[in-house]
Amino acid sequence: MKKIKIVGIIPAHLDSIRFHKKVIQHIYELPMIEHVRRRAKLSTHLKEIYVATNSNFIENLVKQNGGKVIKTKKVHRNGTSRCAEAATKIDCTHIVIIQGDEPLILPRQITEIAKNIIKKPNIEVWNAVGELKNKNELNKKTFVKCSLEKNNKISYFFRKTPAFSSFQLQKKYIKKVLGILAFKKEILVNYPQIKKSIVEEQEYIEQMSILTNNIDIYSCNISPCLPSVNLRKELNDVYKFIKSSKEQQRILEKIGAII
Repeated sequence: MKKIKIVGIIPAHLDSIRFHKKVIQHIYELPMIEHVRRRAKLSTHLKEIYVATNSNFIENLVKQNGGKVIKTKKVHRNGTSRCAEAATKIDCTHIVIIQGDEPLILPRQITEIAKNIIKKPNIEVWNAVGELKNKNELNKKTFVKCSLEKNNKISYFFRKTPAFSSFQLQKKYIKKVLGILAFKKEILVNYPQIKKSIVEEQEYIEQMSILTNNIDIYSCNISPCLPSVNLRKELNDVYKFIKSSKEQQRILEKIGAII
């Protein structure tokens, strides 16, 4: 069996619909993309970290900070497609995709999904998930949820819950989808060729195209469940979380952010 080699890719572009240029938004004197990249580098199980982007500005920014960049085409249907193009240029067996709008991501969380890959290298796709905090999140449209089977295989992705049972019951099998996906390299490279599902087209949930093309996705439960940044106002949640977390503050020191 080929030796397992796991790398990380962070897709990044400037044209976010809901928050333009969010990945270069500064948080404690560092651009958001650098928060993510530097945190990923602290993970003990990734051989390399690359930023995949079509932007010359992002490329120069990352390279000025000592990071590695793979330039991609301007037009991609989503971040996974951008990473698929970058993956063709990398020697590895598995790829962890870390979203560029996850400035609070913990290195140990990335390591956790990498450990799952090592234990079960034949699983084609992993998605990190976390716990829902309250019943209002079941219908919060700015982030995706999923339902799990008993073997932790994901059966469906959605933005508003299709279930009608109580929150106490739903939270046992419905989880928040987090910004870490992992693929066997050959599955990711072939991703742009799979048929886009109607749910991806209408709901902007790219994982549904994977499921409808008969590729299983398994969950990796990680904690704590951290705020991502989809809207500008959610930056306030990031600052609040950092101020309340000693672990976050220690990581900021390690990555060179000025608090």
